[in-house]
Amino acid sequence: MEKTITPDEHAKRLLQYVNSIAGDTPMEEFVDFIADDDGLEGVSTKRIKKAEEAAMRAVQGKSVSAEGLYHLEAIVHRKNRPSHRIYGKKFDPFPGEFNFITKDPRTLKRIRNTFPAVGRIDITDLSTYAGTGFVVGQNLVMTNRHVAMEFTMGVGRGKRVKIFDLRAEVDFDDEPSFEQEDGFVLHECVMVHPYWDMALFKADLPDIEPLRLSTTTYPTLRKRKQAIVAVGYPAFDDRNGVKAQKEIFGDQYEVKRIAPGRVSNQKRQVSSKWLSSPVAALTHDASTLGGNSGSAIIDVESGTVAALHFGGKYLIENYGVPGYELARDPRVVDAGVLFAPGVPDPNLDLEPYWENTESPSDDQSESDYRQYQRNPARSHQMKTNPKDVTFEVPLHITISLGRPGTGNVYHIGPVHDPGDGNGATDVVGQGGDDEFDIGESKGGGYDHKFLSETVPTPKLSKKFAKDAFKHNGSHLIHYTHFSVCQSKSRSLPRFVAWNIDGSNMKQLSRKGIRFIRDSRVPAEYQAGNELYKNNAYDRGHVARRADLNWGPLKEAKAANRDSFFFTNMTPQHEAFNQSAKGGLWGELENAVFEDLNVDKLKVSVMAGPIFRDTDKTYRDVKIPDDFWKLIAFHDEDDDEFKVAAYIISQGDLVFTEGRVDDEFHLYQVSLSKLAEETGLDFDELTQHDSFDSSTEAVFGSGLREVGSRSQLVSQTEK
Repeated sequence: MEKTITPDEHAKRLLQYVNSIAGDTPMEEFVDFIADDDGLEGVSTKRIKKAEEAAMRAVQGKSVSAEGLYHLEAIVHRKNRPSHRIYGKKFDPFPGEFNFITKDPRTLKRIRNTFPAVGRIDITDLSTYAGTGFVVGQNLVMTNRHVAMEFTMGVGRGKRVKIFDLRAEVDFDDEPSFEQEDGFVLHECVMVHPYWDMALFKADLPDIEPLRLSTTTYPTLRKRKQAIVAVGYPAFDDRNGVKAQKEIFGDQYEVKRIAPGRVSNQKRQVSSKWLSSPVAALTHDASTLGGNSGSAIIDVESGTVAALHFGGKYLIENYGVPGYELARDPRVVDAGVLFAPGVPDPNLDLEPYWENTESPSDDQSESDYRQYQRNPARSHQMKTNPKDVTFEVPLHITISLGRPGTGNVYHIGPVHDPGDGNGATDVVGQGGDDEFDIGESKGGGYDHKFLSETVPTPKLSKKFAKDAFKHNGSHLIHYTHFSVCQSKSRSLPRFVAWNIDGSNMKQLSRKGIRFIRDSRVPAEYQAGNELYKNNAYDRGHVARRADLNWGPLKEAKAANRDSFFFTNMTPQHEAFNQSAKGGLWGELENAVFEDLNVDKLKVSVMAGPIFRDTDKTYRDVKIPDDFWKLIAFHDEDDDEFKVAAYIISQGDLVFTEGRVDDEFHLYQVSLSKLAEETGLDFDELTQHDSFDSSTEAVFGSGLREVGSRSQLVSQTEK
């Protein structure tokens, strides 16, 4: 087992790791992007600030504290190599370079179709979780050799391998229980491979579509820097800090997860426990933990299994048995394992490893079995010689660097400005200074004909129309890809309307962009930094910056800048940004793209605060408690145009400066209920209202509470 690495070694590996995933991107630009708002829902502005300070010190060649390193590494993981839970066939979208996986319907469908075939290997009689396995043929399950060693003895095929009477089973649930006999028993061992870390078992399985193994060579995948996802059941790993693991896995272990990454160059030779010579393992850089042993490494372009994951070395690389190499073993092919077309010629070099396994040695197996019964193995972590790699040391799990504040500092080399945070409606942090720009936008604004049906902005009552600031005779102020209806009495937007083209997004940094006071709007009608300075309120984008950055690069850059006008901001308590419900609020648009078949990946959105007479005044501005959002799209699955509306409250947080519990409530509401709460007229859209009245709760008619990510768009049936 790899020993705990020193802080200096950890800092060195961290920099190498960041350089590795940055690729050809200059380090300063890469670090500026990774801490940008996309993908940082639920991360407090205070933590992002600490990471930013650490990065700035590093780029200046200064020492970085242990605490700074910790926060910087956590954000790097979250942005670039996250691990998300799988619920059925759903999972949260990935930020950054892997955003395309959920934005492209064909890629998303290809990945989702692999989920039912991946299960957890449990030993129910020992109440032990052994690893991951997946279906590769009719009633055929593949996992690692070192996973199989938890409940078998022997190597080879047939009688050479004995299964202990411990009820080993595979369970395909998202959150299985190894204490219940609810999986499918692995009743026969087809083989434990003498060379590769692979084993095959038979089980009486339900109708599950098997996965096919790739026949593409590792050098080809490496040259492409092929995007992959690891699908498996990571378990808590006591070789890493508890706090660090929570950063990626949220203290939820042994549940089905998906983690993106890329096939990478092999930096270290890898030898198995039972072989002295190196093996030609495929390397990848997805985030894994000990329970990922046996995970399917899926090629996102083909949906085939590029490799069977088996181990790794912390902050260096992960290893897998290449599907191509298994295709070169006739015994594996003859066992019924399914492969993609183009099975290569046999690898005759494997024959010597099989020779000594073809005749069973019953005496040896029985002796080993009796010894196992006296001292059953409980660990599913492989141990190696000190110079070997340690199996299942997670590659992308942050580790504790000691107690914050101990004064230890470590130099990690040049990195740069992590950028801003992201909140419930795209929070970007407190107004810590008085600096801002003054300007105006040349953008054309919100397009009500952007979709297959016209989506007009809500009609204003006479009272609201009188309160709205007029620009060139219109109640709307236009920016690039969005428009704002600004309230003069509240100095905040009454609503913002924007369009999203998910097929043409650009990944842009906010570096160098300051908040902007619109020169077209009198200063007294727009709340600026004076509202946000030295308190617990964040400047929260109503129209999310990431939503607006689409189209030709010049246009996307203009939208990126325009998103920082104060007319697109509302005050939100910092805990609103950190809340789980706040994270859901920021995921609404992503949920629509991921969970529904949206026509041309186009969506129109409207959102804003709900102004009430009872709102409390702070620094001459009434602070809204509640916010609303409306999403319109064409659902290709049923060829229906739909509108879904939501309300979230942060009422319990207003004027709270200390620690705050998660007291948010998020609801899907009918358009009539939304009109009742906001005073706005949505009559022209009511025919498309997707609200299902059968889901109404005791809270009253026209609303249902949303408690999880999977429920965000689950009821958008027309």
